[in-house]
Amino acid sequence: MIRDLSIDVSPADAGPRLDRFLADRFPSTSRSLVARAIEQNAILVNDRPAAKGRRLAAGDRVRVVELLEQADWKAAPNPALPLAVIHEDPAFLVLDKPAGLPVHPLEPGDTRTVVSALIARHPELSAIGPDPLFPAIAHRLDTDTSGLLLAARDESAYRSFRRQFQAGDVDKRYIALVGGAIGTGGRLDQLLAHAGGGAHRMVVVPDGARGRRPMRAITEYEPREALPGFTRLDVRIRTGVTHQIRCQLASLGHPVAGDALYGSASPGIPRLFLHAAEIAFRHPRAGTECRFHSPLPADLRAALESLRSRGSSTLHEKVPGGRSSRDAALSWIDAHCHLQDDRLAPDLDGVLARARAAGVERMVCCGSAESDWNRVVELAGRHPDIIPAFGLHPWYLRERSAEWLPRLERLLIEHPRAGVGEIGLDHALPDRNDAEQEEVFLAQLHLARRLGRPVWIHSRRAWGRMPELLRQFGRHEPGLVLHSYSGPAELMEKLAALNAYFSFSGTITRSNNRRGREAAARAPADRLLIETDAPDLPPVIRTPDGSAFVPPLNEPAHLVHVAAALAELRGWTLEETARVTGKNADRILQSLNP
Repeated sequence: MIRDLSIDVSPADAGPRLDRFLADRFPSTSRSLVARAIEQNAILVNDRPAAKGRRLAAGDRVRVVELLEQADWKAAPNPALPLAVIHEDPAFLVLDKPAGLPVHPLEPGDTRTVVSALIARHPELSAIGPDPLFPAIAHRLDTDTSGLLLAARDESAYRSFRRQFQAGDVDKRYIALVGGAIGTGGRLDQLLAHAGGGAHRMVVVPDGARGRRPMRAITEYEPREALPGFTRLDVRIRTGVTHQIRCQLASLGHPVAGDALYGSASPGIPRLFLHAAEIAFRHPRAGTECRFHSPLPADLRAALESLRSRGSSTLHEKVPGGRSSRDAALSWIDAHCHLQDDRLAPDLDGVLARARAAGVERMVCCGSAESDWNRVVELAGRHPDIIPAFGLHPWYLRERSAEWLPRLERLLIEHPRAGVGEIGLDHALPDRNDAEQEEVFLAQLHLARRLGRPVWIHSRRAWGRMPELLRQFGRHEPGLVLHSYSGPAELMEKLAALNAYFSFSGTITRSNNRRGREAAARAPADRLLIETDAPDLPPVIRTPDGSAFVPPLNEPAHLVHVAAALAELRGWTLEETARVTGKNADRILQSLNP
C-alpha cells in the first residue's frame, strides 16, 4: 500500500495522463488500481481531485493519499466464519453456502465471504486460479442464494472444472418458488446483458443487440407444486450467466419469490427463494460422475409449510371434459395496445408467449406515428393474432411529413386487415394547437369512412369538444373505439348512437379512479371492450395473499386483471365478461378482411 506521498512534476515529467504517470512511477501497482484510487479521490493534483485523463504540467503536485499495490489485491482469511463442507476429496471440496453470504470479496479487506472462510482453513487454496480475490471456487452463486459450491484443491482440478463449466457439462439444479401459477414446464433460451446505468441487474435483449455484450442463457424449468399464489419449480441451467434464473423467470412473468430486484418482496417469504440443490460433474482425475445434494434450508422449508397450511391449489381448475377453465371459456381480445413500443422490444417474444398463455387470442396493435407504422406492419405480418391499425396520434403531429396522409392511405389500402388509429384529441398537451389537432383528426376520420375501417380514438381532457366533432361526423358503421375511456358516464348513450364502443384499461383497477369505474359499471353491455394500452397504464395486480403491486410495464397478459376488475364492477363472472367483451370486439373486427 502506498500512502501519503507527494510528487512534484518536473518539466521533464510533464505531458502524460495522470493515470499513466502514476502507473509508470509505481510498477508495483497497475493502471486499473490507479484509476480506482482516482475515482475514490485518493489521488489529488494540487490538493484537488482530478480526472484520470488529466495531462500533467510542470509544477503540478501529485499527492497519493492511498494507492493499492497488486500485492494488496487479494482475499483475506476469516477463521471466525463457519464453513459447511459436505464432501471432501483430495482434488476438490463441495461446500454448502448459506444465504446472505457473498461467495467472494469485491474489495480487499472484505472478509465476510465464503472465500475468506475457505482460505482460513485451507491457506494453500489462495493461490489457485487467476483471480486473487476469487481463488479456488469454480463458479458463483448470488449472495442471497443458498446451496452447493464447488472448490478446487489444486490448479489441475481448477482447470478441469472450468473446462466442464464452459462446455456445459456440469449439471446444476435449483429449487425456486415463483409468483403465480405455472402449469407446464418450459425452456428459456435468451440473450442477457447488463442493464447499465448503475443498475446491478440483467435484462433480456434481442438477438443482434449492439454494445451490450449479450450472453446466451438457457434455463429449463418444471413445476413441482402449486401453492396459493406461487409455484414451486425444479430449475436446471445449461449456462452460467449472472442472475440467469432470476432474470429469465421474471421475464416470463413469474419472478422468484422474495426477489426485490426483479420482482417484489413477498409476504411470508423470508428471503430470495432460490436454492442450489444439486450439482453433478466429472471427477477431475478419475473422470467418473460425482453428484451431490443439499436439502432445502430450514427457513425455506418453513415458508413452504406456511403456504401449504393455507391450502394447496391446482394449476388450472378442471371443468367437465377434462379441460381447464381457461381453455374452456376464458379467451380474451386486447382491444388496444402498442406492441411496437421500444420498451417491449427486449422481451417481445416473452410478452407474446405470456399473452397467449393467459388466453389472449387477438391483440389490436395501434401505430401512432409515421416512424412506427412499418414496425406494426412487420409484427402483424409475423403474428396472425396481431391486428394492425395505423394512425397519427396528436402527440406526434409536429413530426409528420408533408405526405403523411397519402402515405397513410396507401398503407391502409395495402393492408385491408388494418383499422385506423390511434388518432384523436389531447387537450392536456401544454403547447397544443387545437385547430391543427382537429384538422388531422377529421382528415383521418374521413379516410376511415372512405375505406370502411373501424377507428381507435384517443381523447384526453377533450370531452367537451370530442362529442361535438363526432356528432358532426355522424354515425360510423364499422365502429368507433374510444380507447381507455375517461369521459363521463352520462355521455355514453349519445356516443353509442354514433356506433361508439367504450374500451376500459388498467385504470379501472385503481380504487381512486371513481369516474372511470363508474363509466365501466354503467356502459351498455353491447358496447364494452377491454384493453391494456401496453406498455402503458399497467393495472394494479392483486395476489392471493392480499398484497398488490403495479408492474413497471404493461403487457397483454395483464388483460385478465382488467377483466377481473370489470367483472367485479358489473357483478359478472369472468366467463360472462370474456363472452360479452369478446363478442363486441368480434363485431368491430368483422369489418376487416381476413
